[in-house]
Amino acid sequence: MSARSQRFVAATDFSQHALWAAQRAALLAAQNGAQLELLHVVAEGPLKALRELLKARPKGVADLVDDLREALSEAAAALAKATGASVATRVEIGEVLDVIAQECDRVNLLVLGARGTSPLRDAILGTTAERLLSRCSRPMLIVKRRPARAYERVVVGLDFSAVSEHALRAALRLAPQGVVIAVHAYDVPFEGKLRLAGVERTTIDAYRYRAAEKAIAKIRAVGERAAGTRARVAHKVGHGYAPHLILKQEQVRRADLIALGKHKRPVLQEFLLGRVTRHVVADSRSDVLVVPA
Repeated sequence: MSARSQRFVAATDFSQHALWAAQRAALLAAQNGAQLELLHVVAEGPLKALRELLKARPKGVADLVDDLREALSEAAAALAKATGASVATRVEIGEVLDVIAQECDRVNLLVLGARGTSPLRDAILGTTAERLLSRCSRPMLIVKRRPARAYERVVVGLDFSAVSEHALRAALRLAPQGVVIAVHAYDVPFEGKLRLAGVERTTIDAYRYRAAEKAIAKIRAVGERAAGTRARVAHKVGHGYAPHLILKQEQVRRADLIALGKHKRPVLQEFLLGRVTRHVVADSRSDVLVVPA
């Protein structure tokens, strides 16, 4: 796929985080030569209620939608002027999650703000971005910060699956000049049983050391495949829970982007066990790129 044929969509509800998401999307679109579209979805339920209230003034609803289109066009013009990106706009009416999820099938990158216009609703139901994690079939960028410049420091969670390698490649594309560090959480098979069996700590530590060495070798191999001769992929391996290691490196490296691959799992398993992706999305301070299987 050529760069010019790429299509990025930034979904906006005119909140502060959505503004940051649109700004980041415009920077990335200009950087990649992609077409950017700002999408606003008018929730069908509230709009229907408004129609009932304004029966005596049916034009009032049309005026509202026209005002939204105008505001979106003004935002697009400002972004195009500031970044040089090609920016189009679209207003849709429907169920917000359904419309955006359908859009996922037709874009190269979906960009959303981490928070919306209703903090209470976000706290109870989860943000739109969080609820789309299990529905979006294309890379999704969740923006948490006001963008000031191109991404410079990127942390990538790497578990050596194909989807995590895709996430690494996607991160390299979004941060072509950035420093990228691949983080891997290793473990020792049956370590708990070894402890129960009375195996000495030095022996278990030796197993850990070998596991770490193997992980580092794999990261180097993956980095060479993804980055070629640029050798821009550093590594950090550790023993423990992957989200903790990723978030620790985010803090230590002062990262402005985290990239993760998201495995497809049964809904019940995802609900009961939680996910690395959801943990990092919830607790990170930097933007998060989620690349689905």
